Amino acid sequence: MDSKTIECFGIDPRSRGLRVELSPQESLVFAHEHFMHSELKAGAEHDTLKIYFINHEVTLVGYGLRRIETAVHTREIAWVMAMPTRFRSQGQEKGFITQIAVRRLDEEAADGEARPTSRSGDRT
Repeated sequence: MDSKTIECFGIDPRSRGLRVELSPQESLVFAHEHFMHSELKAGAEHDTLKIYFINHEVTLVGYGLRRIETAVHTREIAWVMAMPTRFRSQGQEKGFITQIAVRRLDEEAADGEARPTSRSGDRT
């Protein structure tokens, strides 16, 4: 049986951007220079990490996301992807992402709120 650890993110100090894997067929890349700020909300059931770029909001839902937040701030995060929940026990000590959503922030709705043009990668 393969004992390789399942990983939901990669760190590379030379990374110039964050690749968000929404599915095996779809990904987006955001330049680290476009990073604005992030918000981490740790909860008993799951953590939510919102990463804001100039025109996009990337939302990660999972467990132990503080390490990913730190890698975002130091611009070392290279890629993220959601994994099925059944793999959680293998990734519990690192960080584990169960859901990813991306929305554009530059398109305002008539009521003044950001209109989501969301792409989501949920592998459950």
